[in-house]
Amino acid sequence: MAALLATIALVVLSLALPPSLGGPIDLGKPPPEATAPWFFIWVQRLLRLGDPLLLGLGVPTALLGLLLALPYVLDRSHAGTAVWFNREGRLAQGFVLSTLALLCGLTLWGILSS
Repeated sequence: MAALLATIALVVLSLALPPSLGGPIDLGKPPPEATAPWFFIWVQRLLRLGDPLLLGLGVPTALLGLLLALPYVLDRSHAGTAVWFNREGRLAQGFVLSTLALLCGLTLWGILSS
């Protein structure tokens, strides 16, 4: 029921407030630089640093794969029970926190440099 109500609310909201697409194109001047939404600015910053295939596809895919595999590879100490910030999982916790710090740093760098 909640999903149905949320869907109806989003459809009504999108019909009431259509997105602004801008004015007609002017071929005499260069287009403005496209920017990603705030949660993908770190990927856009990576794309500016080097090879688009490696940094735009490879790095985010590898990070996602590592974050998904991390609980299964490093933290086998509690076998199905959930324990927050256990001592045996310090390596996994450090990896996740350093990854989040890197993503936040790249996002802030992208926001402040644009």
